[in-house]
Amino acid sequence: MAEVNATDLVKWAVKQSQKCGADQGSVSLAKNRAVQVEYREGEIEKLKETTSYSLNLDVYVDHRFMRNTTSDLNKNSLKSLIAEAVASARYLPADECRVLPDAACYPKGQVDGLEIADPAYSGIETSQRKKIAAETEKIAVSQSNKVISATCGYFDSISTVTFANSEGFVGSYPATDFGLYAEVAVDGDGRGRPTGWDWVQTRYMNELPKPELIAKRAVHRGLARVGQESMQSCRCDMIVENRVVGARLLRMLQRPFTARSLQQKQSFFRDKIGRKVVSDKLTLVDDALLKKGQGTRPFDSEGLTSRRLNLIENGILHNYYVDNYYGRKLGMAPTTGEMSNIIIVPGQKSLEQLIAGCQKGILVTDFIGGNSNSTTGDFSMGIMGELIENGQRVRPVCEMNIAGNALELWSNIGEVGSDTFQYSSNRTPSLLFKDVAFSGI
Repeated sequence: MAEVNATDLVKWAVKQSQKCGADQGSVSLAKNRAVQVEYREGEIEKLKETTSYSLNLDVYVDHRFMRNTTSDLNKNSLKSLIAEAVASARYLPADECRVLPDAACYPKGQVDGLEIADPAYSGIETSQRKKIAAETEKIAVSQSNKVISATCGYFDSISTVTFANSEGFVGSYPATDFGLYAEVAVDGDGRGRPTGWDWVQTRYMNELPKPELIAKRAVHRGLARVGQESMQSCRCDMIVENRVVGARLLRMLQRPFTARSLQQKQSFFRDKIGRKVVSDKLTLVDDALLKKGQGTRPFDSEGLTSRRLNLIENGILHNYYVDNYYGRKLGMAPTTGEMSNIIIVPGQKSLEQLIAGCQKGILVTDFIGGNSNSTTGDFSMGIMGELIENGQRVRPVCEMNIAGNALELWSNIGEVGSDTFQYSSNRTPSLLFKDVAFSGI
């Protein structure tokens, strides 16, 4: 596809929607180039490069709303798409809340200092990418004769988001991502093939950890699972490793924070602003302006100005994710409808100190499946990890579940760790929860 001037195109598409009869319109165009290299058994398993475009068109006609998405940026094709979108919108029921955000909600001028695009990206060669992936796989295999296989890879991408609407806001920003990962399978001494993994992501290439660190951590996690088995059901402390707090545990809170869930009465946080909802040890922040953050952006997909949003402070609920549409339905000022960098303010103790102070508990190093009800807070999910007794790791455990209520679980935080995970949009430390119900054999 020939190179397009993204700003000119989105501005043209907005004007075209108004020519076709739309009262208001907004257009966003995302361009993404991504490269991935993966090694297994000393050979390239995957070498992939993709470039993609995605244009989102929103039109508002007499308080009727229609959204379309396309990757075809030809203006003749877009003219047809826009005309059809406006015509189709007229058949939908009117809704007074279907209008663009007020002009005051958009950024004023360029947002600087975010540092989410690595200026060195254009100089990266494929040979560098292959070398990093190959080195990671080689180191992983060499760590132990119990390693059966290792799949290791490197990826990077550069993307540009360009946005315009009929209220006069035009904005654009580039962003880069770099990642390194390793997954290994080890000999389980006749009890299957336990796996271990490690994965990191950064905005700048020179901030990626060394391949040796990723490879060694993946193998260590795999070997720590040799001999894993279930144990008797019990109630005890639960320590959740930092990198899996954000990957799984936070999800049970995220949907109830949204204005959509509030409006549809499907949130256990409904009508609780200013009230204590969880442990006073928890302070939870969404910071879309975090320097070099994986979720950092100057504005969201509606064009709303990015901000730091205090969701929970010392256990007290302060804010929701409020998009323009559901905000109008609820009579609430918009904040943002999208998550960015989720931060749990850290405490004072390392993971090892949390373990040392635990008389009996389970260190959770992975969650498996599970579900959570955003209305009631009831949840259930599988876990893998290690049994802790008298401050010591005793043996690996698996095939166990935890179940309960989200508000009760998050109200029983005993300690917040100091070991914030830095390589994700979830900046979370390890957490210790008291009196958790584990079901096993």
